[in-house]
Amino acid sequence: MKRIVSALLAVALVASLCGCGAAPAGTTSQSAGGSSAAQTSQPSGEGTTIKLLNGKIEIDQQLRDYAAAYEQEYGVRVEVESVAGADVTTYLTSYLVSGEMPDIFYFGGESDYQILKEHMADLSGESWVSHTTATFEGENGEIVGFPYAVEGIGMVYNGDILEQAGIDPATLTTIDAYRAAFETLESKKDELGIDAPVSLAASIAAGCSWITGMHQTGVYLGQGLAQEDDSLLQLMFEGKVDKERLDQYAEWEALLCQYADPYVLQSGSYDEQIALWATGKTAFICQGNWIDPSIAAYDITFPCGMAPLAFDEEETDGVISFPPSWWAIYKDTANMDTCKEFLENIAFTEAGQQCLVVDCGMVSPFDFCEIAPETPLAVSLMDWVSAGKTYPWYANAMPSGMDESIAAIYELMANGTIDAQGFSDQVESLVAGES
Repeated sequence: MKRIVSALLAVALVASLCGCGAAPAGTTSQSAGGSSAAQTSQPSGEGTTIKLLNGKIEIDQQLRDYAAAYEQEYGVRVEVESVAGADVTTYLTSYLVSGEMPDIFYFGGESDYQILKEHMADLSGESWVSHTTATFEGENGEIVGFPYAVEGIGMVYNGDILEQAGIDPATLTTIDAYRAAFETLESKKDELGIDAPVSLAASIAAGCSWITGMHQTGVYLGQGLAQEDDSLLQLMFEGKVDKERLDQYAEWEALLCQYADPYVLQSGSYDEQIALWATGKTAFICQGNWIDPSIAAYDITFPCGMAPLAFDEEETDGVISFPPSWWAIYKDTANMDTCKEFLENIAFTEAGQQCLVVDCGMVSPFDFCEIAPETPLAVSLMDWVSAGKTYPWYANAMPSGMDESIAAIYELMANGTIDAQGFSDQVESLVAGES
């Protein structure tokens, strides 16, 4: 298993967020849209077209806007194609067969890497490599993954609702604290004008398997652990689980289902999950700072932030922080230099930093970034990172297809077919290969 995020990530991010990193040496030109303390050399591929396959549908327009500005400045056309919830390995296989492989493509982690590694270019010599600890390393020590951002996942809360209910989010560090908070919110629904305490979506048919099977399972694998501790992930690859921890985690998931809005939980889409929370109809939503661009459309005025996904009886005072995915360059592209220049530009220039940090609402993984997040959940993540209170993310590193299989078990719990013990037992059997 590759160390995709080192224990030094928090240190690098603090430097990034404080804007105190040094600019890379040997950079000379202005960025597309303004000057920058960290600038790139002039791209040389004028008249070239490259294709970027993006796996984060919520930043599609932001990347398209950046691509348009990039083309206007440098004459290089960047075609952005965004896919939501897609198995990138299946998606790219069709491109390989048709001979239309994208020049730059996303991949989610170890499982994707093992399938796609022969198609990834070695980026070890690129200038941005020495300015981040969040790269993806190949099996021979080469760098194959460009980390365009770092994100965080927690229990996102509406500060106004919690204040009205007399709940301090800083106290939400154990499952018992959440249980008490949910009970209070449920008892005051009419007074608070909410439909339910929690917004969570688990319908596979509505395209939400990644929310449960990937993101929620990542909480079991990483919450409360040191950044370098991948012991639970290694157990999963061995066909085993930590049953005591899984039993406790199952109680947490059952609690969320109990207090979630029933329609959104069982039938709602990702957009409906966000809308329910953004319109003030729930106090919590199980998501991360990647929803910042989506909630911007609702012009929310209430304070919000991320609390820990504290599923244990023991206190865990921190949030999971991770690269959502990485970008790789297709090793057989005819536009290798142009692709490398594009990655350099979006990493180093003010325009690139503006796109990823401000427009996309993400946190830069690079120590020279001079732009701090402005969107509310990215700012909340910044506070956790600055305090050194982050845990590792291994959802993207699970065995291939495991997230989809586990999502079906979450859906059974959401529909009331199984209880917490049934959930834990079925996950254990699935991981052991018995189902």
